[in-house]
Amino acid sequence: MQEVIRHWRRSIREPITLAVVILATTFCMISGPFGTLQSFSAPFRLAFWLPVFIVGGGAALFIRIVLRLHYPAVAKGLIETATVAILTATFGSVLLVWSFYFSNWVGGQTYLPSNGMQLLYLALIAGSFLWLRNYVIEIVRNKADSAKEVEEVQAEPQLQPEDTGPRILRRLPEEINPVVLYLAAEDHFVAVHTQKGVHRLRMRFKDAIDEMEGVDGFYTHRSYWVNRLAITRALKHGSAWRLQLICGKEVPVSRKYQPELEAEGLLRLEAAE
Repeated sequence: MQEVIRHWRRSIREPITLAVVILATTFCMISGPFGTLQSFSAPFRLAFWLPVFIVGGGAALFIRIVLRLHYPAVAKGLIETATVAILTATFGSVLLVWSFYFSNWVGGQTYLPSNGMQLLYLALIAGSFLWLRNYVIEIVRNKADSAKEVEEVQAEPQLQPEDTGPRILRRLPEEINPVVLYLAAEDHFVAVHTQKGVHRLRMRFKDAIDEMEGVDGFYTHRSYWVNRLAITRALKHGSAWRLQLICGKEVPVSRKYQPELEAEGLLRLEAAE
């Protein structure tokens, strides 16, 4: 539960979430859907919709994160559908009570739809909220990935000359691409994985990592060391974390190194965003 709360707090504080709440509230205040245009004046519509999106959006994100963390293999579309269904079933009664008392307070109950229609509207609002948030996140992520790819393309040629790279490059054959993605300990050998191949060196794992000086990287496991630029995203299978690399490889993350990777912001579930 602590992990769920940590992800939830981070999600609701993100600028994207706040922007979606503000945009959705502003839209509903101006357009007055579901009978609120006839029932309330503009200030009262703002007072009606803002708590709905703040509380409802927060509840939707909480339910979604719980489902993503406990069922990581389930398709994202099914998770979104289940989130809307659970939110409607649990938060629906809260919305009905809020609508009843608010409309009685301001005198606009005549134009509000029936309870059944309000639950349907809640499902539509929740689905729209999650879709809009995911859509905005996808746009931001695509722009960030494009910028990162440009930076990597520009930076990669600078890594080619051996005299500008880590000392371990001197041990590799010339045909091996000197951009090291990760190191893996294999008995008395160290497998040096690069973008074009792998080369095994007979040396201690600690010594190999020492010779990667100047490269920003991390232990993820007692047998793995990963170049930060090679990491694309974090995955979670049950309670175990793994890091996916640009080569498609998934490396394990042990509990010993999990706090450091979390502090670096590398253990962040895409699905929980």
